[in-house]
Amino acid sequence: MVDVATEAMIHARLAENPRLDAEEIEASVYGPRVVLRGRVRTQREREEAEAAVRQMRGVEQVDNRLVVTGEPI
Repeated sequence: MVDVATEAMIHARLAENPRLDAEEIEASVYGPRVVLRGRVRTQREREEAEAAVRQMRGVEQVDNRLVVTGEPI
C-alpha cells in the first residue's frame, strides 16, 4: 500500500534543500521502504536526496533509482 502522506512529507523535505531540484524527484513509499525516481544533475545531489530521506522517521530502506544527467535540468 502506498503511503501518500509520507510521500508528501518527503517531497517537502527535498524541496527545502536549495541544492536539489525536487520537481525532478519522485518518491514512492511502501511501508518502511522508499523508492526514489527521477533525474538529478550530480552524484552529490543523488546522495544528498537519499540521505535526506534516510533521516526521516519510519524509513528503513531507500531504493535510490535517481539518474545522474550531468546537465542542467
